[in-house]
Amino acid sequence: MIFGEPFDSVRYYTAINARCLINDFGTLPLGDLTETAENGSNLSGGQKSRLSLARVFYFATSRDLFLLDDPFAALDSRVGKTIYERVILEGLRRDEKKTVLLVTHQLQYLRECDEILVFSEGKLVERGSHT
Repeated sequence: MIFGEPFDSVRYYTAINARCLINDFGTLPLGDLTETAENGSNLSGGQKSRLSLARVFYFATSRDLFLLDDPFAALDSRVGKTIYERVILEGLRRDEKKTVLLVTHQLQYLRECDEILVFSEGKLVERGSHT
């Protein structure tokens, strides 16, 4: 069982591979069976972010709405780009029935968005497409 559902090895390994976690698991004492501390103190910021995204992707088959709150903030630009392409574009957005709400300050990820909302001081100030 994983998160209360039957374990799906294909879905699991797709999720961890696409989030660049294979090498990280190799550095942990028990690999992917290593228990994370309550606040994740035994993981780096990037590892925490990628692990969260792997969890999202693992459950993508049974969910329709995803709220991703600045998931790239703790990642370097190369890893962030890879994760964006694998998780959002190839993973979640390939299925047109999935809705992804992405909160980010990183403008390079906005090109592929269907709609962009810009907020300032809690108020909507712009709305439209990237173009």
